[in-house]
Amino acid sequence: YASERNPAQHQRLGEAERKQDDLLNAILNMNNPILKKLALFSALTLPLSYILGVIARSLWYNPRPFVVKGIEPLIAHIPDNGFPSDHTLLLATLASIAYYFDKKYSAALWVVTILVGLSRVFAQVHHLVDILASMVIALVSAKIAYAIIHPLWNKQKQTNF
Repeated sequence: YASERNPAQHQRLGEAERKQDDLLNAILNMNNPILKKLALFSALTLPLSYILGVIARSLWYNPRPFVVKGIEPLIAHIPDNGFPSDHTLLLATLASIAYYFDKKYSAALWVVTILVGLSRVFAQVHHLVDILASMVIALVSAKIAYAIIHPLWNKQKQTNF
């Protein structure tokens, strides 16, 4: 556990492990309980969303519209699998995380997410299903993360988790 390591143990860690260790300690030692919750919730939701996106990509191949139509895309892109949209997945995940902390900010992020997703469709680098799937993956990831972490928040109220 990061906070239990002494300085000598910390020095023996590799560079990447030290950075992870320092980040975890910074999160655990935050004074603002809402920022701490946001950081921990994000640390769980973002990787989960990425992993579910990778799984979805491996289960369904959806060639990009410019490949299917034989046209030049508005934005240069390699002709790989377009499912799901990584841009939309990241933005939708951030919007989903924000929902649990600030509904107005989340709504603004959802507007940006939709605009970016539609622009990717307009640019012929994604189909609408790629965009919608990214949004669903983000919502599911946040819901799973919330189901995992919310009981801990309630259990730890006295210790300012």
